[in-house]
Amino acid sequence: MLTRKGLEDGWTKEVHCTNQREPGMVDVVWSALMDNDPIGRTWGEALSTTGRPVGVSRFWNFLT
Repeated sequence: MLTRKGLEDGWTKEVHCTNQREPGMVDVVWSALMDNDPIGRTWGEALSTTGRPVGVSRFWNFLT
């Protein structure tokens, strides 16, 4: 399983050039993953600001 932080950390390790990735892409990808996984988005710790779970990605990817 992959957390949002894990996704961001993994992508950061893969960036080797300035402007290689559009700003905000981690948010876009994470949102798409959560939109497509009704179970995974209900898992994880609750955010202190909203009380909603942060979600986890259950999809196989290059990081897992």
